[in-house]
Amino acid sequence: MGRLKVFAGITCLSFMLVGCDDLPAGAYPTEKNYANIVKTWLGSDEDDLISKWGVPENVYKSGRKKYLTYVNKRTVYIQGRSPRYQTSVFGNTAYTNSYGGSKGYNLDKSCQTTFTVSKGIITNVAYKGNDCVALDRPS
Repeated sequence: MGRLKVFAGITCLSFMLVGCDDLPAGAYPTEKNYANIVKTWLGSDEDDLISKWGVPENVYKSGRKKYLTYVNKRTVYIQGRSPRYQTSVFGNTAYTNSYGGSKGYNLDKSCQTTFTVSKGIITNVAYKGNDCVALDRPS
C-alpha cells in the first residue's frame, strides 16, 4: 500500500471520528487541497513520483508519452441513526412509537489519479472520483 493511500485512509478516518463542525476552517480534507498537492508534481521526475507514491496500478504508453495511473478504492460504513421514541399513556396502557432513524449503509469511495510523463518529466495530472480529497498542506 502506497503512502498516499495510507495518508488518505488516516485523513478520512480522523475526519469521520471528529466531524466537520469540530474542525477549524481548512482542517478538513477537500478536493481543492488534493488538486494543489498533485499539481506540485508537475515538472518533477517520474522516478521521484514512483519513489514517493509507489508503483502505479497501470502504465499506458502512447507515442512518446506515458500515463501512470494510481487508484485508491475503499468502502466506508455510514452508521445509521437511532429513531426517536415517544410514549403516550392512555388510562393504564402505555403506547410507544418510534419516529425517524435510518439504516446504516456501505459507501464506495475511489480516486483515480493519472500523471502524464514526457521524456521522464511529469507534464500533466488528472484525477476523478468521489474520494480525491486531502488535508491542507502546512506552509
